[in-house]
Amino acid sequence: MSLAGHDPETLQSIDQSWAAARLAGALGQDSIEFFYAHATGYILPEWRTKAPSRVVDCGTGAGLPGVLLALEMPESNWWLVDAQARRCDLARRAVAAAGLTNRVTVKQETIEETARSHRESFDAAVARSFGPPAELAECALPLIKIGSALVVSVSEATLTQWRELPLQRLGCEAADTWTTPQSRYLAIKRIEASPDEFPRRHPARRRAPLGQPRCFT
Repeated sequence: MSLAGHDPETLQSIDQSWAAARLAGALGQDSIEFFYAHATGYILPEWRTKAPSRVVDCGTGAGLPGVLLALEMPESNWWLVDAQARRCDLARRAVAAAGLTNRVTVKQETIEETARSHRESFDAAVARSFGPPAELAECALPLIKIGSALVVSVSEATLTQWRELPLQRLGCEAADTWTTPQSRYLAIKRIEASPDEFPRRHPARRRAPLGQPRCFT
């Protein structure tokens, strides 16, 4: 995916806003070109035809991939969610640098909290570096509507972990996987409503992560 068509000054401004994030270790040292290509790798073909109206970036950190995806999909509105105040500050800098404050909101809260207050209210979700697949699945999948998808970047190991999860208990199923020079991606689609018990509180998830035998006893 080319950067052609985007204002070079805007991209430079975003890149400069991430200088503090690089120093803080919240972002890698890759170029804006790499970050952009990595971000656009999340886009499903149907999102190109009709961009999802409301999208959530789970554990956004400094705002990647959410800021660049919002730039790429001008018809969509975004929530960038992260539990850490410092990372939310970094994400807000990037949102302002991109000129996206009118349709991108940074929320400092856990994805569990977002799922409880905005259950099945998003048309799509993405996650770059959240943590164990079981944790992300239980907290993020309840956010999306029936027919919508969560797209995650995966390694070979985490892809296997995703495929071993009982996603049907969350009303979801693993769908397509694809690879770009920057990463590998997986789409998890919602096919029916998620049971009200999900997401469980953090202590319960810690004692019995999704997929373990004790999880549903």
